Amino acid sequence: MVKEIDRARAIYKYALDHLPKAAAQQLYTRFVAFEKQHGSREGIEDVVLSKRRFTYEQEIADNPLNYDAWFDYIKLEESTGNHDKIRDVYERAVANLPPGNEKRFWRRYIYLWIKYALFEELDAQDGDKAREVYRAALKIVPHASFTFAKLWLLAAKLEIRTKRLPAARKILGLALGTCPKDKLFREYIQLELTLGNIDRCRALYEKYLEWNPANAQAWLKYAELEVLLAESGRARALYELAISQPVLDMPEALWKAYIDFEIAQVSQPIYFQPYFSLWASADNSHWSVHATSMLECALSAGRRVGGGWTCSLLLGMLLLQMGPCTPEASGALSSHRHVQDERPCLVATWFHCRGFHVRCGPPSPHLHPYPLPGFLS
Repeated sequence: MVKEIDRARAIYKYALDHLPKAAAQQLYTRFVAFEKQHGSREGIEDVVLSKRRFTYEQEIADNPLNYDAWFDYIKLEESTGNHDKIRDVYERAVANLPPGNEKRFWRRYIYLWIKYALFEELDAQDGDKAREVYRAALKIVPHASFTFAKLWLLAAKLEIRTKRLPAARKILGLALGTCPKDKLFREYIQLELTLGNIDRCRALYEKYLEWNPANAQAWLKYAELEVLLAESGRARALYELAISQPVLDMPEALWKAYIDFEIAQVSQPIYFQPYFSLWASADNSHWSVHATSMLECALSAGRRVGGGWTCSLLLGMLLLQMGPCTPEASGALSSHRHVQDERPCLVATWFHCRGFHVRCGPPSPHLHPYPLPGFLS
């Protein structure tokens, strides 16, 4: 028998290329056995890859929206190192758009674009092609319904890595103008802060707070920036403006930060202003601040400034403002069950601080230049 191994291999390949894939399973098995017997290591590996390609082609033919199968297929092609084949699979994969404009359908799909762009930048070393991929991905996402901050940020960071700062700013500015998100604001501000552009940071914080004035963390970060710049006046003004907002998502954190800021200042009389502002705000939503945080503030004040007298004053102010314990009470906080539950702890601490005040006497009256609330004046 004449051994025409090359001719046999060519016949196998021709058949596999032209026969319907559903009818070629047995042929693949015979081809693998043939290569194991007569082929080289490279030939065997090529046959195995061909069989796996055949499997993935079947899966995506049955369901083109099976993105997991596309990811596996891409990983297979990336193992071969053939850039043209890899690009071809990526292009075929991203052509299969999700069925609707709901973000949950797009979460898996959008990573095809991200992996595609990273492949072009890192493996193919083609920054221009990566830029085109990001541009196409951003164009295809329905930003009117939802967006992906990660996609905008990766596109901007690509420009930064290629030393195209104006292009990065343009992308982030377009993102904030089209579909603002907290993450986009934070990352853009961090970029400008890293570059030392304080004026740009302030402008971005202003836009951020104009877009979402209820975000307590944004107010905190803006004030902390001014503190780092030794702009105490601007920081105090920001805190005052923040606590005047009718709605805040975390008012307790903002109040605590304001008080801590004043504690750190040299001027002791101003230190008590946040407390008095808080007592005066009893009729608004900021009284959702837990009594436990006020207890911590009062104890801190006692240690820092006036000993037991200051603790006694601040806790007394809080207890009086809470009103009676009866359900029919008309006190400002009677409806706040989580605050009423703290009353026993507050009363016990108040007695302890009052005893310290009796033993040590009150501090100098100049520590409290601001008018006390009406119920204590």
